[in-house]
Parts: sequence; structure tokens; C-alpha cells
Amino acid sequence: MLAVVAGLVVWRNEWGIEDGKRVWSLVESWLLERPWWIVLALVILPGFPFPVSVLLLLAGSVWSDRPWMAGAVCLGAIALNLSWTYWFAAAWGRKLIEDLLGDMAVRIPDVGKFGHRRLILLLRLTPGMPLFLQNYALGFLRIPFRLYLPLSMLCVAPVSLGFLLGGAGLAKGNLMPLLSGVSLVVLALVIAKMVGEKLKPRARD
Repeated sequence: MLAVVAGLVVWRNEWGIEDGKRVWSLVESWLLERPWWIVLALVILPGFPFPVSVLLLLAGSVWSDRPWMAGAVCLGAIALNLSWTYWFAAAWGRKLIEDLLGDMAVRIPDVGKFGHRRLILLLRLTPGMPLFLQNYALGFLRIPFRLYLPLSMLCVAPVSLGFLLGGAGLAKGNLMPLLSGVSLVVLALVIAKMVGEKLKPRARD
């Protein structure tokens, strides 16, 4: 949806590639003086329909001289995002749905403890489902947090680092981090597809 809106804005204003580059440069310059806004954005915005990849590319561009430090900081911010969205869904979201259901025969499904790991991996590794919906769904079903956070980070971290390194490579005009980032994203997606396909046929953990 965000991409469609952005596309309509670009089309209506007849913006071209150079205009996009100019806007990106302005945002990057502003963030160079206020880098912690990126961290705040990574904590908050992926809890809504906002592409985390854009924030990671920006982070890699702004911190292109310290990509590994940027990686650690950004992964910490993403972990905070995964945490607050989980607890919001597990508490307020769950209570809202339970109140709406009331005395109806419909009940929220109880995921057996042996299906917790499988559900986390299926949601995280199946392409197409936005990050914020994954977080809310897992929190709503109250998957144990001790499994949710480490397994989620294991799935999310490689792609996140790939985008960040890609942003650093583009900012510096350096082919090595750019290729490393692209390779990491591709490798993570290939592994995710393999694991996802292996998990799908089985009904139990």
C-alpha cells in the first residue's frame, strides 16, 4: 500500500530519478546530524505498514563508515520493535478480540507447545507477510516470548544486515559491501524458502 501511494505521488508530480536522488540526499544529510532518529524510527515505524528495508538502507548510508557498529545498533532497535509489537498484541490486542467474541462459540486457537517453533518459522520464513503482521500474529497467539524473540531475530537479522550493507555500499560507491549485502539477502531468502517448504507439509512439530 505504501509503495502504491508513493508511486501515485511520483506520477502525479512527474518526478524523475534525479528528483528521487535529491530527496534521498536531503534526508540523508538531515540524518547525518541526527543519526539517532534512525534508531527511533526502527523501533517505532515497523510496527506499522512501513518498509523496514528503507530504514536499513538509510542507516547503512548514514553510517557507511561504521557498518558493523550500525548493524549492532539497528539489530538492537529491531529487537525492541519485535518486543513492543509482541506485547501490545499479547495484551491489548488479545483482550480486545476476547471482549468482541464475548460469549460466542468462536474461540481463539490454542497453539500447542510443540507447534510454537514451527509457527514462528513458518510466519517468519514464508514470503509475502509484512513484518508488523507477523509480530502481531505471534503476540496475539501468545507464543512464549523466550522462543519468539531469539527465533525471530535469527530469521530477521541476515536480511536486515544485507540491506544495511547494501546501503553502505551504495553510499560509498564501494562494490564489496554492496555485493556482500546482496549476497546475504539472496542467501537468506534461499534458505528461508528451503526451510519454509520443509516445514509446510508437516502438521506437528
